[in-house]
Amino acid sequence: MIKKEVKKYLVVALILLMSFISYLIVKPFIGALLTSFVLAYLFYPLHKKITLMTKNEIISAALTTILIILIMLLPMVYIANSLVKESLNFYKEGIIDETKTKLSSYLQKDETISQIVGSSLDKLATYTKQQATNFIAKVPSRIFDLLITIYTTFAFLLVGKDFLHKAKNLLPVKKKDELVKHLGETTSAIVYGLFLTAIIEFIIALIAFKLIGTKIGIILALTIGFLVFIPFIGSSVIIIPYIIIELLRNNVKNIIILIILGAILFLVETFIKTNIIGSRSKLHPVIVLIGTIGGIKLLGFVGLIVGPLLLSSIIIIVKEYYPEIENEIQS
Repeated sequence: MIKKEVKKYLVVALILLMSFISYLIVKPFIGALLTSFVLAYLFYPLHKKITLMTKNEIISAALTTILIILIMLLPMVYIANSLVKESLNFYKEGIIDETKTKLSSYLQKDETISQIVGSSLDKLATYTKQQATNFIAKVPSRIFDLLITIYTTFAFLLVGKDFLHKAKNLLPVKKKDELVKHLGETTSAIVYGLFLTAIIEFIIALIAFKLIGTKIGIILALTIGFLVFIPFIGSSVIIIPYIIIELLRNNVKNIIILIILGAILFLVETFIKTNIIGSRSKLHPVIVLIGTIGGIKLLGFVGLIVGPLLLSSIIIIVKEYYPEIENEIQS
């Protein structure tokens, strides 16, 4: 009897140890795996339509994966290319030299300000150098993560409903279909909210840059709209440098427009986006906000979607088990 008990505990310990080792193996790729799962879920209807035309699951999955890559990369390439071109135009037109000259004249007027700005610029240069070094060092791992995301997206598209059915059976709730349906609706709501927020921010930014009169208004507005999907960067990377340039030009009107633009975009990003997602997914905006921020910190880009999904899942599970727990406590 004792030997059987010892054997049972050894088996449990071995399973736990193997599970922990498996977690450590998979841990570096959790973000990539979750990203591919979300992409496969979102593009699965398209995959099914292509399958009807090609009559081949593998060809359909490959074509869908290629479309996903193009949809993700083409806007990034276009925006990056446009920004590089306009930066070169800034240099050719002498705007950078003009800014340097005006900045130097301002600093010469006050030695204290000159020291503060000089110190700040040194710190900024050091920080930029560190970030650039870190970015370059991480390029190989990022490329590897991208390749894993592409391959696993292809694989998830192939397994499709079978994988979803098996995953559903592992859920620790009785109403499995309702939970899966809720997760699907929440995912759609989050994606809808992100795209709608991007469109709203693009339109607002475009109006603001038209009022300012810049030639690259549409490119800057597109960039601001695209930045909705990139965690912890946001429109400030466009607006703050532009404010500094206009400040050196003594253009008060444009500075006011940019400050108002920044405030409006902050409100849209923080409150309107969470309310849009919350109203469609039937989640409280606070849960959406906390889930989004916490998810991004934990998982990066994919945390935008996975964070609120996990919180909403926990809420559903707790709601299902709470009456049973309450009865146990009372008895």
